[in-house]
Amino acid sequence: TRSRTAPGTSAPRKAPERTSARPGPAPPAFGDIPPTEKLRPLGHAKIDLSVRWVTRQPDGLYLQSRYGTLRLSPVGSAIIRVSFVRNGQPYKPVHPAIAVDRTEKFWMYKDTGKLVELSTDELLLQVDKASGAVRYLSLAQDDESGETAKPRPLLTERPKECRQLETAADRKLRTWLYLDWAKDERLYGFGMKGQPGLPLRGSARYISQQQAQGLPFFLSDRGYGILAATDYPAFVCDIPAYGSYLYTENDRQLDFYFIAGKRQETILNAYAYLCGTL
Repeated sequence: TRSRTAPGTSAPRKAPERTSARPGPAPPAFGDIPPTEKLRPLGHAKIDLSVRWVTRQPDGLYLQSRYGTLRLSPVGSAIIRVSFVRNGQPYKPVHPAIAVDRTEKFWMYKDTGKLVELSTDELLLQVDKASGAVRYLSLAQDDESGETAKPRPLLTERPKECRQLETAADRKLRTWLYLDWAKDERLYGFGMKGQPGLPLRGSARYISQQQAQGLPFFLSDRGYGILAATDYPAFVCDIPAYGSYLYTENDRQLDFYFIAGKRQETILNAYAYLCGTL
């Protein structure tokens, strides 16, 4: 039998299909200025990063504090993966955009009482046990004599509360790596190929490049670069009112690669090597 409808009425209409959701705000582009509300680090209780114990594991050196666990993983003699997590142990797998998953075999460490030192053929990392701050020094050979030169300072983390991880209201983990750059040091953010280096001193700029699907990266004229392993927006701030730091939004941990090299080309080649484009 045929279904009927009452006189003067029509057959029930099918609910219209919903269109796609309204697009959210576009991610910040490389070189954009962060909003003011993101420049000021979140308030927090006292951060105790003093080193309580140290242990060597197959994937690197682990340093435990009340605040969290720092892992220093030599990837090569001039590349160190630095990871920090507040609860539990650092996440071991590398970011999907990182093509290199290895740990350098030839590295050493020693505990001097006040410092924990990790060394490779080309790098020396000194961790202050009282503050947890890391100092990065070059051990590269002298080109003329061929002998190992005196350790040359490259970068120092801020002595007081050098790193901070907070879960914000949006449930995203936000990280701050506070750094003490030299007064005459110059920093440049690198975006897509063909783009000139973006000056970063005295300003705040996004170095993430969502549209290009590349990882945030900046370079110093003192002989090092930092590659942040995150898909989320990241920026460098060097404004006295807010501090000098690398900011990332990450769903697991603070995770970056420190790359040393005498020449810019060497550092950029190491960056390409990590990303699988060399």
